[in-house]
Amino acid sequence: VTLGGKNLIRPAQASDLPHLDENDAQASALKYIHKSPYEDRNCSNCVLLQGEMGDEWRPCQLFPGKLVSSSGWCSAWAG
Repeated sequence: VTLGGKNLIRPAQASDLPHLDENDAQASALKYIHKSPYEDRNCSNCVLLQGEMGDEWRPCQLFPGKLVSSSGWCSAWAG
């Protein structure tokens, strides 16, 4: 929506979403942590992660409305 050539409403950006708290009920249930204990398994190489490659915080299909750390991990990790 514009008024006088200025945007009144801007599209939502993934970066506007809050970071997932490790104490969130869903995060706790899936044992999510911000830093993976595994060298070869983390959110950045999980098929459930969305968003732009290289971003530190990205959306995940398991945690709608929140961003997870690309270096994080949870028990639902899928390669």
